[in-house]
Amino acid sequence: MMTKEQIFEEFNIVKQKDLKKKTKDGKESYTHRIALLQSHAEAKSAHPNQYRHLDINFKNLIKMYESGDPDMYNWKKLGIEPYHIKVAREEAEEKEKKKKEKNAKKDTTIESIDSIN
Repeated sequence: MMTKEQIFEEFNIVKQKDLKKKTKDGKESYTHRIALLQSHAEAKSAHPNQYRHLDINFKNLIKMYESGDPDMYNWKKLGIEPYHIKVAREEAEEKEKKKKEKNAKKDTTIESIDSIN
């Protein structure tokens, strides 16, 4: 009987293999991960009793990795914003907020100088 921990360990092993390998255009490769997920999907259909306690939809995972960019697939299909995009957005918002505060301080300084004259 397969456990989630065993599947995660296998997935991490093939993920490390994929990280060593890049595609022709320099992007991340997902070939080993897709092969692992396909083998689990086939095993689940052949031996459902081995996977009955797991709530993993291998077909959706295969679609996600076959798309070429799992983060963007999740964002488009599920609305889950990728971490690197979230960080960039938050940094941009923080810069904009600081810029507005700085401009507000300049405006109050100019107003106070005008009131003195």
